[in-house]
Amino acid sequence: MLFIYFFYNSNLLQLYLEMPTHLAPESIQFDERGWEVKEPKYQLRPETIESLYLMFSVTSNEQYRDWGWLIFEAIQQHCRTEIAYSGINDVRDIPPMQDNKMESYVMAETFKYLYLLFDDHAGSLIPLNEFVFNTEAHPIRKFNLTQSIKQWAANKKA
Repeated sequence: MLFIYFFYNSNLLQLYLEMPTHLAPESIQFDERGWEVKEPKYQLRPETIESLYLMFSVTSNEQYRDWGWLIFEAIQQHCRTEIAYSGINDVRDIPPMQDNKMESYVMAETFKYLYLLFDDHAGSLIPLNEFVFNTEAHPIRKFNLTQSIKQWAANKKA
């Protein structure tokens, strides 16, 4: 599984590095010659940064933080506005045109994963062996279902 995540992250990072903005397009298409951009927008989605955070948490490999910092700097340079953050219309344009939209997941997920990626204490605050993240990046404590049912039954008898 780690190999798959590493392969995913290192190949995805190539998209970021090859774009003039260092931000990845919304979608690409592969063919025998390689890949081409199909949807050039960047909407500040969290999935890549989430993957970098998870890989760093598991491996402690600083490369994942370096990649996260590269993305963060690109977000700051191209997506930041006076009052918020904006997606951009085309990751291939310098300067890019902002789309004047900030999706709700930007603060709730994208920046949360960036914070966790760079917080040296995140592993002790939200240890991944005790918590999972739901699709909205909320940490949920893992539990033992069998033990919980037994405890519930014992409490019900009492």
